Amino acid sequence: MIVWGQAYRLELRTGTRYAIALSGDTAVMTAPKNSTADRCDAFVREWIRALLMAEAAPLLARWEAATGLKASGFRTRDMKTRWGTCNTKTGLLWFSLQLAKFPVECLNYVVLHELLHLAERSHGKRFYALLSHYMPDWKHWKSLLGGSQPRAED
Repeated sequence: MIVWGQAYRLELRTGTRYAIALSGDTAVMTAPKNSTADRCDAFVREWIRALLMAEAAPLLARWEAATGLKASGFRTRDMKTRWGTCNTKTGLLWFSLQLAKFPVECLNYVVLHELLHLAERSHGKRFYALLSHYMPDWKHWKSLLGGSQPRAED
């Protein structure tokens, strides 16, 4: 299991409820005795979603304050071909659950990238000028993401 760029060895334990705790280099997952693999996978996905939501909220607030742009909100989903999307009509931003596998700075880059689409829809000169203005090292964080789409892992 990889969380925020750090690899954890997954240790499964039986308990009364589903839980995950990170300790050192171990992710301890507790699940009820009769849990199915599908139910455990669903719990892990929701746990990752909660982590991503908790990290993205203050990042979005920070970039909204810095740029003067305002998203109507954000959501997460398990996107396989994009790190994020911006609906310029509704102002809603979407972030891939896969971002939780990378350093939080990569999420920071994607949050700013998608927010800037509210000012500039296309990936033209103006868009990249804005991105460079607010985050001069954006190319580094983009390169850590391995290109333009999530990696298939696990």
